[in-house]
Amino acid sequence: MDKWLLRATIWCPVSPPQPSSIPEGAEIKIFAITPGHEDEEIGRITFIPRQGPQIKGNLKIDTSTQRRSLYDVEVIIEAPDIQSAIYESREYLNSKLDLLSFLTMRPCEVTNYLNIINLSRQRLYDQGDDVECEIASFGETYLPQSEFPPYELLFPHGSPAINKALRWFRKGLMSVPGEDRFLCYYTALEAISDTIKKQKELRHVCKHCGKDTGIPKSHTDGVKFVLTDILHKPQNMFGKISRVRAKIVHGDSNKKLKAEVDTFLPLLEETLISALKHVLGIGQEGLPRRGMTFLDPIAEAILVVKYHGPQREAS
Repeated sequence: MDKWLLRATIWCPVSPPQPSSIPEGAEIKIFAITPGHEDEEIGRITFIPRQGPQIKGNLKIDTSTQRRSLYDVEVIIEAPDIQSAIYESREYLNSKLDLLSFLTMRPCEVTNYLNIINLSRQRLYDQGDDVECEIASFGETYLPQSEFPPYELLFPHGSPAINKALRWFRKGLMSVPGEDRFLCYYTALEAISDTIKKQKELRHVCKHCGKDTGIPKSHTDGVKFVLTDILHKPQNMFGKISRVRAKIVHGDSNKKLKAEVDTFLPLLEETLISALKHVLGIGQEGLPRRGMTFLDPIAEAILVVKYHGPQREAS
């Protein structure tokens, strides 16, 4: 199979590495996070900081409050043909942005897919004309503190259900707080409910005769487990959340429903975060958590610094 390079532009709450020492006057051109060793290309995500003002559409973004930066990114994957490469590279990039959104509690967005090229046939890496020297150093990207090794942070062996839940979590973060975010979070919890705890009763039973009706039940035992056993909420709390979801889907929007959504959305978000921590093996007391306002350095990254060498300056 050939190697393919996807280029895209993203908003992401990852900051450039902070190495212990770099040459004076050096400029950070790129940094990368890899699933393995420094020389491993497959799965590498390369971040290229955008120079100048941070612009999204016609608006200048205040990154000090958004705590996100605009990057051009490059992702290398293997695929048999261009159609597979387009799908698999985009899906791979988005799966990592899903997890970063959860770990940082800030939405990561792909603003543009630029192009995809066949690296096995033509190596089209961009090179600056004014670059003479290049050095590699190790630093830390700014991600929440975690209890497991850095590489497991971005490259876990997640199940399809966990990946789907992370995708819905990111969609919720990108939605305005309200009904849309509520439905995204609820869908994410449904996606991983069986991963948390297998559903015991798969079909509804008639209340009068006790016979199997053949109607499938929603898989919610895992969600109830998180609410009662992890968050220690009352047994009836899931029913209250579920009724709000039913009103959003089947009822009419009104001020009363808006008030109910506003009331239960924080608890739904807390439940989803706890559920994701549970399935990802992250301690419940650690980061990430709701209302997080800071980022701590944790994940090791490869930093490439390009600068003018003394021989060139002397000439």
